[in-house]
Amino acid sequence: VESFFEEKRPFFIEGSSIFNFGRGGATSYWGFNWGGADFFYTRRIGRRPQGSSPDADWVDSPAGTNILGAAKLTGKFGGNLSVGILQAFTGRETARIDRGGVRSEAEVEPPAYYGVMRVEREFNEGRQGLGLMSTVTARSFGDDRLRDEIDSSSLAFGVDGWAFIDGEKTWVVNGWTGVSD
Repeated sequence: VESFFEEKRPFFIEGSSIFNFGRGGATSYWGFNWGGADFFYTRRIGRRPQGSSPDADWVDSPAGTNILGAAKLTGKFGGNLSVGILQAFTGRETARIDRGGVRSEAEVEPPAYYGVMRVEREFNEGRQGLGLMSTVTARSFGDDRLRDEIDSSSLAFGVDGWAFIDGEKTWVVNGWTGVSD
């Protein structure tokens, strides 16, 4: 089971509310512990390499994956349109191994591209809203051994929305749907 850790890196925290999906309109869930859709989890960018190393007498694998570059654009236009775009590139990571006194390196994480786009539009002075979210991950393998362990790509697309059903914006109906590959 994958562990979930709260993001603490400033680059990923600033403006991150734009990437919230499936929770539009509501400011409180009155203690209900309903899980939302996690289409995008920033802690995967730069995490510990996922691939295994070949059988060896000694293995020194990196603790994380280097982020080669990342860019983010977030903002609100015209007071009712929110846009968020994030792109990041991580490098190839190798482990140093020793088999019978012979030292070499083996790929444990391929270079990868991570992208996310989020658009959300509010209507009727924020009483209704509709949003779209799309994510993509693509990897380029240098070692065929990893193709059986790590997906070469992933895609996700979702639509979410909400509508307040009273004048004081206390009661809200929201929902979402999504597909992934």
